[in-house]
Amino acid sequence: MRLLLHQQSLLQPEWIHVKEDLSQITKHVILLNKNLDATTDVENLVRRLQFLCYELRAQIGDGESLENKLRILNDFFFYQKNFLAVSATDTEDPPYQSLFLEKALLQKAGSSITITLIYNHLAQHIGLPLYFIDLDPKCFLKFVGDEQTIFIDLSRGGKFLSAEDLLENIRKRLKNEKLSVSKVCESLTPSQFLVNYLNSIKRHLLRSASLNELLIVQNSLLDLLPQNLSLLGERALLHYKLNLWKNSVSDLKRYFSFQPRERAPQELVRIYEEMIGHL
Repeated sequence: MRLLLHQQSLLQPEWIHVKEDLSQITKHVILLNKNLDATTDVENLVRRLQFLCYELRAQIGDGESLENKLRILNDFFFYQKNFLAVSATDTEDPPYQSLFLEKALLQKAGSSITITLIYNHLAQHIGLPLYFIDLDPKCFLKFVGDEQTIFIDLSRGGKFLSAEDLLENIRKRLKNEKLSVSKVCESLTPSQFLVNYLNSIKRHLLRSASLNELLIVQNSLLDLLPQNLSLLGERALLHYKLNLWKNSVSDLKRYFSFQPRERAPQELVRIYEEMIGHL
């Protein structure tokens, strides 16, 4: 537990300062993966990513248009390297290990959100701006060209879709004919993407009751969403269960400064009174 908690502290400072820097997302996810799984070989992971970038760059000619860069990247990623997004349904999350970059790079397969992250990392390295579009459980990327906007469906081998195609696809899946193009095609900021990635991991950890790893994820979520009282209350409960009572009391003092006790979950009130009586 001590090792995990120490590693988690290494993640926090830079996560806060560059959370809106698109080029830094991969770095954050690598650090998080290492904190959650001590067997992650960061040097090998980075080396694999760098080599993929090198191979892709070799196929990009001087003065290549953005549209051609996109087509070259798509062919390289899905047809030369044979990357695959692990299928997921609206009611079932992708396998836990498919959310980790190292596993995705080794197996050439990962969750939709992980494959999207790798694809976008390569795009950044060839000067191709793409934007995240999250339609949980699937993740898309958006390319805005001079003449057209293209949506890349990473779960279907990089299939190119128009806004109308994407909207029709989503309306059928959600059985909601009232969805608008602007709503469906809204881009995510880097921090919003990271929150979605963290929540994908969190759902698995909640089922397995992995408290140390949950605390790492919870701290990261609070770095990105510092005003979220629900997250703060959840972390206080995690600290309590891990016998980190001073941390829990500190969280709850902050929590109750914004949320009256009569409106707070009774479990939080109960553990706060219990801990205050013993500290």
